[in-house]
Amino acid sequence: MPDAAPVIPSMRRREFLYGVGALGGAGVLYAAMDAIGLVASPTNAPAAWAEERRAWRPPAQSDFGLRGSGQRRRIVILGAGIAGLVSAYELGKAGYRCVVLEARDRPGGRNWTRAAGRRRPISMVGPSARASRLAST
Repeated sequence: MPDAAPVIPSMRRREFLYGVGALGGAGVLYAAMDAIGLVASPTNAPAAWAEERRAWRPPAQSDFGLRGSGQRRRIVILGAGIAGLVSAYELGKAGYRCVVLEARDRPGGRNWTRAAGRRRPISMVGPSARASRLAST
């Protein structure tokens, strides 16, 4: 009787990459993805890599400043996550009157506060959001 070929269980690419990342870390995972052709790099996609490098420009100083006056202008910001709160803060410093609308009962978006393993809920009170600790320490 001829020897039967060994049965090798099939593995999906996602499972393979997960295992590579678990064993070797992020650097080895990226190198494996580069070797397979899943990321644009100089080795497997030189034209795409060169185009991406040409399109990128470092930020200029003017990219970080607001121009004009925000006096008597109102802005509505949807979402009290980190981006919404920072936007309201920065625009408020520039003189704009901001209103932040949040659908949930607390600000913070996907961020939750945990101190010593205990959940501290946030309460939204009154016309403006006010953070208050409801849990005792």
